[in-house]
Order: sequence, then C-alpha cells, then structure tokens
Amino acid sequence: MNVFILLILIVFLAVTAVLTFLNIDPTTVSLWPGYTYQAPKFGLMLIPFVFGGVLVFIAYVIRDTKRYIDGWNDLKMKRRETRMHDLYSKGVNAVIGEKPDDARDFFKKILEERPDHPDTLMRMGDLAMKSGSLKEAGDYYKKAREGEPKNLETLFSLARCFDAAGKQEEAMGVYDEILRIDEDSLAALTAKRSLYERMERWDEVNELERRVIKLQANPALRAAEQKYLIGFKYELGRYNLEGGNLEKAIRAFKTILRIDKNFVPGYLGLAEVFLREEKSDSAVELLENGYQVTGSLTLLMRLEDLLLNLGDPNRIIGVYQKALAAEPGNAKLQFFLAKLYHRLEMLDDAFDILSKLDTGEVSYPDKHKLLGDIYMRRGNHEPAAQEFRKALGMKRMMIIPYRCSSCGHTRQGWAGRCRGCGQWDTLLLEPAAEKRS
Repeated sequence: MNVFILLILIVFLAVTAVLTFLNIDPTTVSLWPGYTYQAPKFGLMLIPFVFGGVLVFIAYVIRDTKRYIDGWNDLKMKRRETRMHDLYSKGVNAVIGEKPDDARDFFKKILEERPDHPDTLMRMGDLAMKSGSLKEAGDYYKKAREGEPKNLETLFSLARCFDAAGKQEEAMGVYDEILRIDEDSLAALTAKRSLYERMERWDEVNELERRVIKLQANPALRAAEQKYLIGFKYELGRYNLEGGNLEKAIRAFKTILRIDKNFVPGYLGLAEVFLREEKSDSAVELLENGYQVTGSLTLLMRLEDLLLNLGDPNRIIGVYQKALAAEPGNAKLQFFLAKLYHRLEMLDDAFDILSKLDTGEVSYPDKHKLLGDIYMRRGNHEPAAQEFRKALGMKRMMIIPYRCSSCGHTRQGWAGRCRGCGQWDTLLLEPAAEKRS
C-alpha cells in the first residue's frame, strides 16, 4: 500500500513539473497594498493542494502518534494486569494452602496499585472474617461495595459480617438491599428469615417462610419448608401464649392442627390456652382426642398430670385401659400404667403389671426401681435389694427422659423444638432402656 502511494506521488510530481514547464507565464499577486509578487499560474494553482497535503500529513502524523501512545499504554496496562493477576492467583493459592499471612502480602501488593480492586478487597475481607477481625472485614466489604454496589457476593458477605458482629439491624438492611436487586433470591430470604428467627420476630418469620415456599421449585425441599412453616407457626403461638395474647395463640395452634393433625406441640399449646382460659374440660377433651389421633405418650403424660390435678384419676386409668385393650402387648403403655398406679399408691396393681412386664431384648432400669420401692414398702428387703441392684447402672432419679427421634438428643423436660437439631415435634417420651447382658 505504501509503495502504491509513493508511485502516485511520483506521478503527481512529474505531471506537476510538466504542467509548470508548459505554463510558465507569470501572474501578478498582490499580497498587501503596495507589494506584489510574480508567480507562475500553475504554481499558484498548486498552493491549495500543497496546503491540503500538509494538513493531511499532519493528521496522519497525529493519528499514528496517538496509535503508538495508545498501544504503548495498552501494553503497559496488560503487563500491569498480568502482574496483578499473577499476584491474585498466588494469593488465592495461599488461601487454599492455609497460609493467610502470605495471602495478605500478595493481596496488599495489589491494593497498593489498585486500592479499589473489588475481588482483592473481598478476599481480604474473608481473611479478616476468618481471623475474627470483624471491623476490619466490614471495612473491606464496604469498600468493595462502593466499587460494585450490586455485586451480590459482596452484599452477602457484608450482611454475614454485620450479623456476626451482632449488628442485626444493619444485616437486615443489607438483605433488603439484596432483595431490591433480586426480589426472588431464596438465599437472601432464608438468611433474613433465620435472622428474624433468632430475634424471635415470629410474624416476620412466618411471612418470609411463605415466600420461601412459594419460590421453592424442588418438591422435596418444598415439603421440608412446609414442615418449617408449621414449626414457625407453633413458635408464633407459643410466643403469643407467653405474652398473654390468647386469641392470637388460639388462631396459631388451630391453624397448625388443621394443617397437620399429628403435630403434638399443637395439641399441647392449644390445651395450655384452654387452661389459661379456665376451660379444663376443653383441655382434657383436646388431649384425649390428640392421643387417639397421634398415640403420643407425651400427650398421655400431660393428660395424666391434668386429670390428677383435677382429682379425676379414674378417667386417666380408663384411658390407659382402653389403649391397652387395643394394644395389649404394648410394653411402654403397661409400664406407664404401672407407674401411674405407683403414683396413686395402688401398689398391688402396679406390682401385678411390673412383675409380668415383658420388655423383650431391653431392660427398663426404672421398672426395677419401681419394683424395689414396692418391695421396700411391703417390708421385703431382700427382693427389694435385688431389684435395686439391677438398676444400679442408672445414677439419676426416676425421671423419664425425652429423646429426639431425629438426632438422639435427650432432656428431662419436654419442649416443642429439639435444641440439638432444631426440629419440631421430635422429642418422644422414652423409658430409659438397656440391652440385656
């Protein structure tokens, strides 16, 4: 292309020389008043072309100079980015290799040149979080957010940092910010729900859980979230019950039992509301019906305590006898009926059941404690000692424990939610049992 332009230039100069030679007649040009100049006609005609050519030449020089400078700057930038990329990769590898000090050194070198480098700021924030420097981590995350205000990873990290620092309101604000960017973010909704849960703001928890269920496409996960909704509804009822708002508590517990008739905490919560309202008959009827539906020993024990407090032991004995008529081989029911007889000082009835009780491959230490106590009261010290020796492995008093069917956590008192795994309606009343030797 350059050779072609050179040839055109040579041809143009040759033609110009010939035309100039053929048109040598001069013409007078007045440059200013009183001064004239003789110039060839064709030469005068060439002045605009020469001037234009000079302008074009200058433009090309400027363009090429700019291209050179831009190319040099691009090359410099690429080298800088390559160096920073290498430093960032080394920093990430140091993090993976659990060398936080080395990682910080690499990341700090990047920030010396690019103080607003968002990825590096995020990694520095993560390192600070891991070391427990929450304020430092928050500063890094905030600076990263300034550079990329809609970066969800940055916002989630900042929210978690606020939460870890005990700044729940600030964390809530960041989750709201995320939801303004993506209103269907399941991660933000569940995180915000968990935050409200720890703050025991159960109305908000239930509202968020309904949104989570609506957005959950996986059938199995949706079913799991439905169970959580029931649990959160129970917590709302319990919260209102403890706060004396019985009307809201009743609505919550009744809603639970409409959704799931086997949810034992719902029966216990609603029964407690009835008792607060001095409706003992309603509480008894509810617990009886609940036991018929669920077969829960927890409901049976609560019904037992209630009827004994009301001075109606015959009714609870009748409930046991009816249940045993339907399940005559149920060792647990027999044991609890014997314990009831012992509690009522009906020692002969208790002994009759315990002496015949077949617990299969396991042994109930509490059974032997009851038998030992009965023998002691009858003055039969030798068989009493034998029974107590069988129960020596148990160092506690005879309190029937509650065991979580999900994680195995045990506790002495009942609760609607297991402290071990956080599930609801999993604590079952279980007599202590040991494998027979």
